[in-house]
Amino acid sequence: MHSLGFLTLGASAGLLSGLLLPAGSARNSAALSLVALTPIVLSGTLVFLHPTLAQSPAMHFYGIGLLVALMWQGVAASISALNLPFRQQRSLALVNIVASLILTGWALRFYLQQA
Repeated sequence: MHSLGFLTLGASAGLLSGLLLPAGSARNSAALSLVALTPIVLSGTLVFLHPTLAQSPAMHFYGIGLLVALMWQGVAASISALNLPFRQQRSLALVNIVASLILTGWALRFYLQQA
């Protein structure tokens, strides 16, 4: 059950940062980019430095949840790129979507094997 908690902690930190990061990069503000990375830094500090959590065998699920959430932030842009008239951009968007599906399936399989 600890693995599900670490997975959701990483996914929520990645989701928050992914939602805040495009706003920071559009304005080119270093302070806003730092604010966007704060959820990852704070939750990662909690996971790796808290004595009880640092000794958990399911600690690696934090990173898996973080990567899956950040990866799916890019899928939204890829879905909108499927409507572009350029064939190369459409094919790259399709590759991104398929790779995200495969990697998410791998992470789910890895989670189910550990649970």
